[in-house]
Amino acid sequence: MKPKTILSFAPAVIFIIVLLQNMDEVDITFLLWHTEMPKLVLMILMMVIGIIAGWFIHMSYRKYKQTQKQNLEVQANEINNTENE
Repeated sequence: MKPKTILSFAPAVIFIIVLLQNMDEVDITFLLWHTEMPKLVLMILMMVIGIIAGWFIHMSYRKYKQTQKQNLEVQANEINNTENE
């Protein structure tokens, strides 16, 4: 087995072990809302929320960088046009 394959499976195995060790119930209270769920479900839910939040932050930063690049190109074109006249 290649080292790259082993390194890609290692975090998944560790993650599964941590999840399986956290099967007990936890109480969750948010404002007036109260529920119980296994730590496993809570950890997976938080991971999914984190991935989604990270994706949105990445996409907004990417769009910001693209807008910045376009603005710089427009400014450079305007400078070139005024110099050529």
